[in-house]
Amino acid sequence: MAAAWSRATVIEGTDYTIETKNIKYAVEAVYTGEHREVGSPRRKLIGGWVKALGHPKQFAETFEHEIEIRNGKDTVWLPLQNALVEPFAQEARSGSQLRLYIMYVGAVGADRVFVVNRFQVLSN
Repeated sequence: MAAAWSRATVIEGTDYTIETKNIKYAVEAVYTGEHREVGSPRRKLIGGWVKALGHPKQFAETFEHEIEIRNGKDTVWLPLQNALVEPFAQEARSGSQLRLYIMYVGAVGADRVFVVNRFQVLSN
């Protein structure tokens, strides 16, 4: 996750950076057991990303929840596609080792946002 984070472009001095390339990573991390709704600034970023890619406006609504993961000592919140929320809740537990397939969509200030498109539970 640290490598993906360091490679993600952030345009300094702007409120939002929108990434239009399909920059994808497979990363391993531990699920902390924490989840929440995606906050307003991140929702706005995802909406701008969807618009920049020419997707239907409703596509932005497919990311309403996010999970917290730990990689080493760092924690990161990642929006999870709605279609994955129920399977994730059934399969992953606090402390689960995961392989996450993520895509970089941009940043809110310096806060990089990666969305989860797929996941595997490696161990519970």
